[in-house]
Amino acid sequence: MSHAVAAGSRAGALRAAPRAHSRLVMLEHDGPAGPLGSLQAALGFSAAAPDAALKAELDRAVAADPGGLGKTAFAVLDLTTPGAARYAGHRATIPFYPASIGKVAIMFAAFQLRHDLMALARREGITDFDALADRAATYWAAAQQPDPAVPKTVLRASKPELAAHEQLLLIDGKPARIYHYDRVRLERIFDKSAGIAPLRFKSDGLGFHQLYYIEYPAERRDLDAKLGRPVVPTTDVSKLGFADRLALTVGFSNNYGPRALVADLGFALVTSPLLRSGLFDPEHGGLWLGNAYEKGKTFRGAPVGGGATTATALSLVTLMAALFREVVFDPAACAEARRLLHKGPGIPIGVDFDADPAAWAGADAGAGTTSFVLQALRGMPGAGALKVHSKLGIYKGTCDVAHVEHRLASGRTLRYAVAILDVPDGQHARLGAAARAVDEAVRAVN
Repeated sequence: MSHAVAAGSRAGALRAAPRAHSRLVMLEHDGPAGPLGSLQAALGFSAAAPDAALKAELDRAVAADPGGLGKTAFAVLDLTTPGAARYAGHRATIPFYPASIGKVAIMFAAFQLRHDLMALARREGITDFDALADRAATYWAAAQQPDPAVPKTVLRASKPELAAHEQLLLIDGKPARIYHYDRVRLERIFDKSAGIAPLRFKSDGLGFHQLYYIEYPAERRDLDAKLGRPVVPTTDVSKLGFADRLALTVGFSNNYGPRALVADLGFALVTSPLLRSGLFDPEHGGLWLGNAYEKGKTFRGAPVGGGATTATALSLVTLMAALFREVVFDPAACAEARRLLHKGPGIPIGVDFDADPAAWAGADAGAGTTSFVLQALRGMPGAGALKVHSKLGIYKGTCDVAHVEHRLASGRTLRYAVAILDVPDGQHARLGAAARAVDEAVRAVN
């Protein structure tokens, strides 16, 4: 039985191939304590009321370097004190194109989908994959048919007006349409044979060294030629298991994985958790994925903020903090997501992974890329041991979002999330200056 669910079909109906033009919905999502609601509230902070001491430290850094930091957007959530979250930012609610950082929206959607389906199974006593898929199809289709007697809820009064008619998103009074990837292909996402307790993403079981050579095929070809081995053909990423594609897309920042991942998830289920969680703010904009990182594969642009894919520094630090405070999904899923972002040791060019794959057996996918935040913090006065989880974006500019655990030489340990956006290409020193200014500000208030 195929489970390609058309989001705009009648309740309970399943479609294997047709792509109906559907409408953008804001589905309810289950979190550890019920619907997600605002992640800001879950984390215990409000961007409208930044921490005065932390903001003062950042303002001093900006004033000391108006031509550099003053032109950069950055935000920080200080998580050093357990149970507390202190926020401050600079130009933090201005939408920017985040380049590859936008791929974290796919990761967020995939883990939220899995969490929601498992919550649905527990709530209704479902133990069979096919039965769960049928029930989910009914639930998603019903979201397209709001009760006409229920009034709309205005999310943004100014133009464009954004409103919710129950779970349907309205832009200037009309349902938002989707023109690509409006179906959910559960059998391509989950391993049906593994059952639903818990649901598992489909995987070919690829290790770090295998993923590394898929992402960097030229290095594999060079190494094969050097060692006189047969050249391994380039891998078609779209044919890999869902978990392997997610590791390549988020951990290694592959540009061929997003299209296949979104085609499986459906655009409605990628954007829905962004809207429900407040990562996309109806007033200012925020994290929004509207393209597949391939030409001609644009879905719909962000309702606010312009552009197909956008993010604000505020939205990115909120997501990163949520993964570490574990206010989304469940603890095991948060840990699984964090492994995709963990920056391990640098990978030497031309290393023969095939000769000693065990040496990299414990490496996380994110170890295949770098972090400018990590690079900037090394060697600071008083710096100590660093543990960094990060996603980098580079396209006519540089962006970085990171969670930093910094054990200072003095023995204190700082924990904070930081996002830095809109750094012109080639001016990595500005990004580094912002990262160091944030680290110093967090030190000062702790």
